[in-house]
Amino acid sequence: MNIERKVGPKGQIVIPEEIRKITGIMPKSHVFVSLEDGKIFITPEKVKLYETLEQQVKRDGIFLEKLDLDKLHEEEALNRFKKAK
Repeated sequence: MNIERKVGPKGQIVIPEEIRKITGIMPKSHVFVSLEDGKIFITPEKVKLYETLEQQVKRDGIFLEKLDLDKLHEEEALNRFKKAK
């Protein structure tokens, strides 16, 4: 998924709503910004992703252990990075 955004005068960008929903990024969330091979990556704080996944799991009536959440997080991150290339 590639969405163009304009950088504001203070270097700020708005993360698109659909991406915020998928990643669980909400107002006042913490994210990590990293640079790898000339590409900028924004990764949500893992704790927030756990909370989002746990809420989804509770809604769907499924129980996942923390290790399962770790694995899901890693798989999702790998899928996002592969699509970005």
